[in-house]
Formats: sequence, C-alpha cells, structure tokens
Amino acid sequence: MSTGPTAPGITKAGSVEALPIWRNFSWIFLGTVIYGICQWGIIVAIAKLGASWQVGQYALALAITAPVMLLANLQLRQVLATDARGAFHFGDYLSLRLLTSAGALSVIGVLIVVLGLSSDGRIVVFLVATAKAIDSLSDIFFGWLQSTERMHAIGLSMGVNGCISLLASILVMYLTHSVVAVGVASAVGSSAGFLVALSGYSSSRRLRELAGIAKSSRLLDITGPLWSLARLSLPLGAVMFLISLNANVPRYFIQRDLGAGQLGVYAAVGYVLIVGMTLITSVGQAAIPRLAKYYASGDKTAFLKLVRLLLVLGCLLALAAILLVEIAGRDLVLLLYGREYAGNLEFFRLLTLAAGLGFIGSFIGYAVTAARYFLAQAPLYAAAVGVTAVGCALLLPRYGLTGAGWVAVGSAALMLAGGAAILVVALRTMETGLPASRPSRSSTLSEGLQGTGSAR
Repeated sequence: MSTGPTAPGITKAGSVEALPIWRNFSWIFLGTVIYGICQWGIIVAIAKLGASWQVGQYALALAITAPVMLLANLQLRQVLATDARGAFHFGDYLSLRLLTSAGALSVIGVLIVVLGLSSDGRIVVFLVATAKAIDSLSDIFFGWLQSTERMHAIGLSMGVNGCISLLASILVMYLTHSVVAVGVASAVGSSAGFLVALSGYSSSRRLRELAGIAKSSRLLDITGPLWSLARLSLPLGAVMFLISLNANVPRYFIQRDLGAGQLGVYAAVGYVLIVGMTLITSVGQAAIPRLAKYYASGDKTAFLKLVRLLLVLGCLLALAAILLVEIAGRDLVLLLYGREYAGNLEFFRLLTLAAGLGFIGSFIGYAVTAARYFLAQAPLYAAAVGVTAVGCALLLPRYGLTGAGWVAVGSAALMLAGGAAILVVALRTMETGLPASRPSRSSTLSEGLQGTGSAR
C-alpha cells in the first residue's frame, strides 16, 4: 500500500488518465444493461420453464439476502468513488468489505435457520447469498475503477457476470427444473465477473499491495482507519439497507398473505421495469465521480448543470415507461411470461408510476450522495419503510397486488420529495464556501457524518 494520502487508485509514481465521461457512460451503460437484462432473463427462464411459485421462491431469496448484503456493503463503492480528497487507502476499503461480507453471510445463515424455510428454500437463499458476497468483492474493485473514471473493466465484468449467469440458468433450469440449480448458476456467473474485475485492477505493483494487505494485521485492525471508514460509511449503508428493505417489504407481505404464486407474479411483472432502472443506474454511476469533484471544488454552476441534465433524463424515462405500459403492457407480459401472469394488471400500471417517480428520485439521490450527505438520508428512508409496511398491512388483505401498487406509489413520492429537500440543503451549504486546504481524515469523517460541513 502507498504510504501517503493519495487519491484512491492513483499512486505517487504517476497518475491514471480518466476516459471522457461519454466513454465511461458507454462502458458502464453497456455492462449494466447487459447485466440487468440477464438478471431479468433469469426470472423469465424460471417462469417459462418452471412455475410461478418457483419464481416466488427465487424472489423471496433475493428479498431476504438483498437488505442484509446492502447494509454490510456500507456502499463503500460510492464512498471510494466520491473520495475526491483521498482520505483513505484502497486497502482500507477492501479490508472492511471482506470483514462486513463475512458478517453478512453469518447473519443470513441465522435467518436461514430461524425463518422456517423448506430445505430447497434454505439452499436457494444460501446460494444467492454466496453470489451476492462474490459480487460485493467485485463491487469494491469497481469503486477503484470508478474513482479514476475508467469504466471499461466494470462494463466487461458486469457483462460477463450477467451472460454466464443467464446462460447457465437457462441450461440448468431446462435440465433440472430446479431453482437450486439456478442459484448455483448465479454463483458461477458472479465468480467469473469477479475475475474480470480483478484483472481490470491488476498490475504487478497493485497485486503486491493486495498481498501486503493479506500478510499484514491490517485486516484485524478495527481501531484505526477501518473503524473511521466504517463510521463514515455506515449512514450510507443504512440508507441502502432501508431502500432495499422498502422495496422488499411488499414481497414479505405478499408471501405471507397471498402466497408464493402471487409473489412470483408480482416479482416477474415488476421486473419488466428493470430496463429503465438499469439506464438510471448506469448514468448515475458514470456521473457520480464528476458530481463529487464539482461539489468538492465548489463549482456550483457545473454541479447544477449536470444535476439538471440528469433530472430531465429521469423525467423522459418516466414518461416513456408509463406510455409503454399503457399501450402495450398486457401484450408484453403475455409474451414474456404467459397467461398466468397477465390477469389483473392494474398493479403493473401503479408499479410503473412508482418506478417513474423512482427514476427521478434516484438521480436526486446520486447528487445527494456525491455531496456526501449520508446521514441525512437515513430518517427519510426509515419513514418510507414505515409507510410501506403499514400500507401493505392495511391494503394487501383487501386489495391484493393492486394494494401493493398503491403502496409503491406513495413510498416513491415520499422518497422523491425528501431527497429533493436534502439536495436543497446541500446546495445552500455549498454557497457558504469551501476550505482551501484538504481536511484531515478525522475532519472528513466528522463532516461526512454530519452532512452539514464543508464538502469533501
């Protein structure tokens, strides 16, 4: 590891030239679209070659593992990518990710035991958790590549992961008609993606640095920079946990009140909207390092110009999704899944409206995260989880999946409004001016937690 506080991934021996933002976007967009469509394709494969309850079984495994893994990830990729002042070394991020991933797998292991799942259900949850843990290791290398605005390896890794996972899932589902085999296929695809991500990071010097991390006691030193980094990133990890929990709470209630078959319908139909969210994610990931640099340097004009561009794109995508579902929603569901999934699709229209609000809110969230207002987001998303849980408890028994759609709309509207309010505060803070010198690691931590100090 380097000994000075150089920027993540940039050594004292030289700097890494960033690609133009349009090329970064092209790479990460391509990789994210391929990965997203392939994940959707896995759902389609299970629906076509299996039954709706099997889609529900796989969706429940995702719903159990996703919140835990996102909390454990602490969104270190975003923290690394927006660490424009180089407050922490790459080894700190990697070591913390290894520790938290191990903890997440332990928690999921306990959940497997206490939730009373079937034997196949337990195995599926375990395999999905394993795949997510491998993805989390790729993710931290993505953060390094993202911090240097070199997205080609990210795109390649995600594309390889998605394609291998999908092709293997189709093959094993055709041969075995077992969701357990699909879990194995997902883990294989994640492993292939990790190898590509590692190759994108690798050089003789950086591999020696990783070997040094493994041989040293740094991994066990939780009182030094790892503790500081964990404290800084915990609010953002909590926010992502709450976002994931908010998205998955309806699935828990549907499983309990309506059964695995209806959960399969809800999950499969909702996955149609993944194309829009995939585009949002790829654009946001490409833009966030640039947003962070604009905010850290106090360039409010450039920051606002990029934010406005993102919001216009979000609005256009929301409108396009709503029109598409209104015009061809039923035909699309019939083509992809079959008649079992194309009954009452009123909830599909509502989910599309909620997704459109989410497109806009996600771009606001990227801007808020680039400003490193991590802690301020937690109460907002906690409130959204509460609204979702209460709404599901009240509406699902009476209105079924349509009730879940109305709950999604209300929750998305709340998150959009709250995110906008936080962004306004961040912009007002930006007007107060920024310190000329780089803050110390402790001051960076304090400001990141408070969300009210100078930008980093």
